[in-house]
Amino acid sequence: MNRNKTDIRKHAATLNVPVFKGMKVDRYPDETTIFFAQDECRFVGFTYGSPCVKEEVEKRVKDDITLMQSGMKASGCINADNCVHFLETYSSDEFDFHIYVADLMTQDGNDVRCTRILQAFFHEPRLNDLYMISFGMGVFHSSDDSIKPFVIDRENDDILRECEESLKIILDGVRYKDDQVPILH
Repeated sequence: MNRNKTDIRKHAATLNVPVFKGMKVDRYPDETTIFFAQDECRFVGFTYGSPCVKEEVEKRVKDDITLMQSGMKASGCINADNCVHFLETYSSDEFDFHIYVADLMTQDGNDVRCTRILQAFFHEPRLNDLYMISFGMGVFHSSDDSIKPFVIDRENDDILRECEESLKIILDGVRYKDDQVPILH
């Protein structure tokens, strides 16, 4: 079952997804993006996936990751087939999130650049929709020791820890409410 743009916006309006203070928020920049917010070094995206019953979530998330990797490969990302890794399942008061780490690596001459993105997929049970919240930081250069691309290393990867902490602050704030984007301090 496909949903039109009005249905997507109507359904998304039942949820509040917070962003950090100082981020510029762009609402509905395309068909499935509810909002995209950013500051100088971080971004948050809230994206509608599709109608989805709870029993199909795992399969749908795998399908979405496969599509994402295909897009990354087509865009020239380095190691696109191995750039997305499962981090954990995280539960807030309202939802269960399936969190993945994606490292988007590109090369410009001898300079290799990486953007670290954490993606949290979740099933919204009242209307049976699949959504994704993304938190990202970058661009980091290959010579930067604070990031360990293509591996999950919480102990030694400062950027992963910072992204994970920030994403979990956002996820803990996701609630059923009105159509406002809460600002985190």
